[in-house]
Amino acid sequence: MPNAKRFISVAIAVPAVLLVASTVFATPLEEKERFSEMQKQLDEKAERASTACGTKITATYDTASFAGVDVFRAPVQSYCQGAVYALEMVCRTDDGKKAVQAQIASVTCELGKSGTKVSVGNKRYTVDIDPTSTSIAGKKPGSYTWTSALKEQL
Repeated sequence: MPNAKRFISVAIAVPAVLLVASTVFATPLEEKERFSEMQKQLDEKAERASTACGTKITATYDTASFAGVDVFRAPVQSYCQGAVYALEMVCRTDDGKKAVQAQIASVTCELGKSGTKVSVGNKRYTVDIDPTSTSIAGKKPGSYTWTSALKEQL
């Protein structure tokens, strides 16, 4: 009977380990499906920002830069959506709206390797998301929100 108990323990443990592993490590298809759903939601945020700012703004994920990153666990989606929402906040004022219209036509969220931060240049608002350093960095020491970091760049 000891072998039967050992077999039952192994028979229960192996599927449990496989179940946990399958939820922690997404397959390439799962990642592709996840990014597709994330993009749909990001498109909605970009459309609202476009309306608020009075100019067409597109937003996208640089999916290649996130290769090997577990987007199910990293704050990729919430951070990117928050950064796009910051455009709406900036466009609440006429000066903010003019600055966005003059300087931003697209938003790209990508994997950051030296901190979570934003930059603006060539009509592009780039959002670097570093899963190892989730505090938003700016030009000066201290705490930043997506809105304050964006305003600092405009």
